[in-house]
Amino acid sequence: MAGEGTESVFDAAIQQTMVQAASSIMTKAMENVDSKGLPSAIADAMSVQNFKREGAGRYSIEVNVDLTKAPMARAYELGSGIHATKGEQGTYTIAPKDAAMLAFEWSPAFVPWGSKKFIGLAGSKFLFRYVDHPGVEQRAFLMPAARSSYASVLAAFNKLMFNTAILSFELVLE
Repeated sequence: MAGEGTESVFDAAIQQTMVQAASSIMTKAMENVDSKGLPSAIADAMSVQNFKREGAGRYSIEVNVDLTKAPMARAYELGSGIHATKGEQGTYTIAPKDAAMLAFEWSPAFVPWGSKKFIGLAGSKFLFRYVDHPGVEQRAFLMPAARSSYASVLAAFNKLMFNTAILSFELVLE
C-alpha cells in the first residue's frame, strides 16, 4: 500500500529532531552554568532522556537535571528562601547534623550577639546552635537556555515538517 512506513519514518525524524533540540538546549544550559559561576555538578548532572510518543501527534522529551547529583540546582534555577520565585518565601534553619554546633568564619558586624542561636567564639570561629539561612538568589540556567533556543527549535521543526511532507508525498506516488 502506498504510504506504508511513512509513520515510522516520521516518528524517527521527530525523535531525531527532538533529541537534537533538547541536546542544544542542554548545551546552552551548561554554558549558562559556567558563565554564571554555578557549581559544575549542575552541568555534570544534566542529560537528555525519555523521548516518548504519547499518541495523537504528541511527543515529549526531557532535559533533566538529576537532583541527587546536584541538589542545589533547583535553588539556583528558581531561587530559594527569601528569594524563592515559586513556593513559600522565608529563611530556613540550618542546624548541625554530626556535631554539637556550627562553626563559621563570620563578620563580627553580622553576629547576632545575645541571640539564642549564637554560642560564642572559638579562636577565629563563631559558633552557632543553628542559623537562619536566607537562601540563594535566582540564577536561572535552564529556562533561559530553552527561551534562547526557541527560534532554532522552531526552524528545525518547520524543516522537519516540510521534508516529511515531501517524503510522504513521494512515498504515495511510488
